[in-house]
Amino acid sequence: MRGADRDTCAFCREELRTGEEGDFMQLFRRRMENGDGAAYICMAALLLEREDSVLKRGENVSDVRECALQLNLRAGELGCCHGYHNAAIAYLHGLGVEADAEKAHQYMVLAAVGGNVRARCCLGSREATAGNMEWAMQHFQIAVRFGSEDALNEIKKLHIAGSATKEDYGTALRAFQKIQSEMKSVNRELAQKLEGYDTKKDRLLAFQKRREDTYEELCRENLEER
Repeated sequence: MRGADRDTCAFCREELRTGEEGDFMQLFRRRMENGDGAAYICMAALLLEREDSVLKRGENVSDVRECALQLNLRAGELGCCHGYHNAAIAYLHGLGVEADAEKAHQYMVLAAVGGNVRARCCLGSREATAGNMEWAMQHFQIAVRFGSEDALNEIKKLHIAGSATKEDYGTALRAFQKIQSEMKSVNRELAQKLEGYDTKKDRLLAFQKRREDTYEELCRENLEER
């Protein structure tokens, strides 16, 4: 939002910086106007990086955190599951909002369903802690098919503890190796296609967007093979 003599964030009215960070914020704002959920997440991350400067001015960081939470929730509404994961973390630890375990779980589920691997692993760990090993294994197996090494290690731990079979771990290991091999090929292909972009920033943004789309396509294919 443009004020009388400065640019401000449309959500928290914080003054936007100039220089490289300011350039990125301007870019994210344009993408936000086009309904890009990832841009909302990036903007939230930039705002959270300002906490130290806010504290030095003697101001309350709650407003910044609340603004970041709203940005992440909007990202989730636009189909970017990582926004819901960030919102779940905020509610879990009371960042910019009163801690609420129920809401944290609600947003963690939405994030996992949308394809967020960390959220899926969190749900798996939650079920394992509760003793629901069958549900935990399902969460971890799905996360592995999205390329999560953490989920693979959790299945290995369950196998060592006798809560998962050798076949369970073998299936997870093969799925992990497959997605890693496929992504190496995808990364090489994308690197070649991005040579025509004018700036490093454009190449980075295009690479991240296309890589995420391709990654999700590969993961869906692996899940359909189950």
